[in-house]
Amino acid sequence: VLERVKAQTAKNMGQSDPKFEISLFSEMMRKIKRREERGNRVERFNFEVLFKGEEGIDRGGLLREAITTISEELQSYFLPLLVPTANNKNAFGINREKWTINPSSKSPACIAAYEFLGKLMALTIKSNQIIQLELPSLFWKKMLDIPVKKEDLMQIDAFCLNSLESIISLPEECFADFDTCFSATLSDGSTVDLIPNGRNIKVPYSRRQEYAEMVIQARLDEGDMQIAAIKKGFSKLIPQDAYSLFSCDEVEEDICGMHNIDIKALRDMTRYDGYDSDSNTIKFFWKVLEEMSDEEKRLYLRFVVGRTRLPTNNENLRHQIANIYCSNP
Repeated sequence: VLERVKAQTAKNMGQSDPKFEISLFSEMMRKIKRREERGNRVERFNFEVLFKGEEGIDRGGLLREAITTISEELQSYFLPLLVPTANNKNAFGINREKWTINPSSKSPACIAAYEFLGKLMALTIKSNQIIQLELPSLFWKKMLDIPVKKEDLMQIDAFCLNSLESIISLPEECFADFDTCFSATLSDGSTVDLIPNGRNIKVPYSRRQEYAEMVIQARLDEGDMQIAAIKKGFSKLIPQDAYSLFSCDEVEEDICGMHNIDIKALRDMTRYDGYDSDSNTIKFFWKVLEEMSDEEKRLYLRFVVGRTRLPTNNENLRHQIANIYCSNP
């Protein structure tokens, strides 16, 4: 039994859960930990989910709703694990919807939570579920131990990369106008020194290229400790080499589902009760759905199946359109 109303009320009131006490994410983390402490190893979602004070029978829908709610908590300021990318915050560059690891969340409680996030990712795979997280390719490359490059920084902070390129190309007489020091600003807005006491040491013109390379490396390295914890939690259920032959896109889709809602795929999994695929009502329904915006399609999917993305494997996703007959009293 999960206290969704309590968690959502706190989130809607602008509260945060830095100690992992009131969120649905932290409640599920505690409950799974207790099960395992009692000797019940949790390798998939083989238990029912109920919401305290809410009616419902879990035939898959409540579990999907819980996972969707958790993904929304993670991608908000309610939990300290993820932060919006600079592209997201500045509405600049590509992938403006993405969230990334909070580089300042290094406390033991946060590292334990990251480890549970990795386990949650593995649980969704083993249970044919998905967790809808908008994470950049930089994250998935690190999950697969693929080397990251300067171009990957463009995925999260295009403005930073463009600024560094401008600094490198500046003539010396203009460079003096910039108060540039040996420090870098990370995704959460925190500052790190690139050399000892770097934030108080100005970059000379002759070292501007070196400075740019140091900033890029610092940005590419941020979140490594947290991702190591996620990988540790994930590998407790799924060996890391199980995905060694997969691409980043394939792993992301396996865990998070498909970005675009494929109407054809949704049609293929749909069952009809009281209708058939050639009914005028059904033809009109699909026409309206196809004309919806991506956001409207996600809202529809959330309403009917408790998630905003389609999984890559649709065998266990039930989408039924039924004719509800009403008799006159």
